[in-house]
Amino acid sequence: MSGFISSGGAGQASIDCRSDDLEAAARRLEEVSGIFAEAASALRVAEGAQGGFPPRERGFFTDAAAVEGARALAEEMDRETATLAFRVRNARLTYEACEAEVLRSAEQLRGRTRSLLLNYALESPGWYPSTRLVEDLINHSPALAGELLVGFLLGGGRVGRAAGRAVFGGWRDRERGGRAERSVYERAAPVLAELVRTAGVGRLGPIAVEEIAEVPGARPVTGTLEGILEFQAGFTRDDVPEANILISSTETAAGTVHVVAFPGTQIGGVDDGRNFADAGGAVEAAGAESEYVIEATLEALERVGANEGDRLVFSGHSQGGMHAANAAASEQVRGMYRVVYVVTAGSPVGETAIPQDVPSLHLEHVHDPVPGLDGRPNEASDSRVTVYGAGYAPDVDAAEPGGVFGPAHALENYRYLAAGATAAGDPAVREAEAGLTALLAPTGATTLHRARLRRRGSTLRPAETVNQLVDRLEKNRGDAHRPRHLAPASRGAYRGRAS
Repeated sequence: MSGFISSGGAGQASIDCRSDDLEAAARRLEEVSGIFAEAASALRVAEGAQGGFPPRERGFFTDAAAVEGARALAEEMDRETATLAFRVRNARLTYEACEAEVLRSAEQLRGRTRSLLLNYALESPGWYPSTRLVEDLINHSPALAGELLVGFLLGGGRVGRAAGRAVFGGWRDRERGGRAERSVYERAAPVLAELVRTAGVGRLGPIAVEEIAEVPGARPVTGTLEGILEFQAGFTRDDVPEANILISSTETAAGTVHVVAFPGTQIGGVDDGRNFADAGGAVEAAGAESEYVIEATLEALERVGANEGDRLVFSGHSQGGMHAANAAASEQVRGMYRVVYVVTAGSPVGETAIPQDVPSLHLEHVHDPVPGLDGRPNEASDSRVTVYGAGYAPDVDAAEPGGVFGPAHALENYRYLAAGATAAGDPAVREAEAGLTALLAPTGATTLHRARLRRRGSTLRPAETVNQLVDRLEKNRGDAHRPRHLAPASRGAYRGRAS
């Protein structure tokens, strides 16, 4: 693959077909058929009325042949549109059945060990698996683990591997040939977060806003992918240490807009495990919907002077994009501010239900394993655009190891990719950037603040057995989506916290 491709966006041509669109077309055709049927009925009444007049007086009204022709045409159009509505609805059912079978067969094929190895060899230029391969590994992990485990116990033969796949393959979700209603990621992420919270690993717990500081030299954030990623690169400045979020506040014609940027995962460094953006932060984003990060972000916004009803743009790279997407979906945030855009780069956000009224733009490198960690590509819709690229910065060797997740995942490589995506002029990207540019167009001053966030530490629960943990998670799981994102009682709930 070379260059860029995008999914989503208004009016984008696609071979994909939406069942809802076909059903809506069928209903509309049925309505038109009904209109023609009513017209034919009215014309039949007119024909009958004409027959009641003497022959000499009929000429004062209308041509009988014309009425008869109009009635025949209306009846014919009624039959044609009713037949077309039936065929469209039948096409929808056929399409759904074919699509389901193709997806089921493709998923089962991609989940085979040999297919995974072949895809690894073909799709990955270096040591790191591609985004799609990681999605396959996540979704088919139960069957793969069963194949390896049972195959090993039974001597590694074909029968043993098949038995392991048959037994453990049912743990996959229905979409991939299993029996589970939810995906592997949906089931595993909350359990992992709860284990981390209970054990105190990574200090997963409440976060304090330790410091708010203005950063000099603030410039308005430009509304292009390149501009957002340039703002994201502010985390590498010497006067922006680790464990911070950035908040750019700009006066525009429609009022103040705040761009809130979350950093990628910061492994090691300072804070003795209390850096909100460490590995524990990624677990919180995946399994606890960024609940503590969102609470601290709301406090930071209030302390930099954000007013209720102000507009927010969230951005983030890697883990930061997960926090950004969770914040955009948070009822707590949406109850206080207007979330108007989300931009992510190299982030696994396919499982995050960003509301349809919040436009989002996602940049993903096809060789980056991180966006595939949630096992699902991003939804493509009018309001949600994903840009896929495969390029590397001139000084980056795709075949050489680079960082924990590879050279494709590095922020600098995503900045290079963002510049290329902006220059490529893809219609969906151009439309998304036009919307962002209009939102961020400055008419007044811009200020930039950094907010240092530090975990207070975890509150350990009493030790639980595995059964007790599973029972408690099952009890809490039945609530609606995003149960922790509840609107606060009042805006003053975040005032007076210790800094």
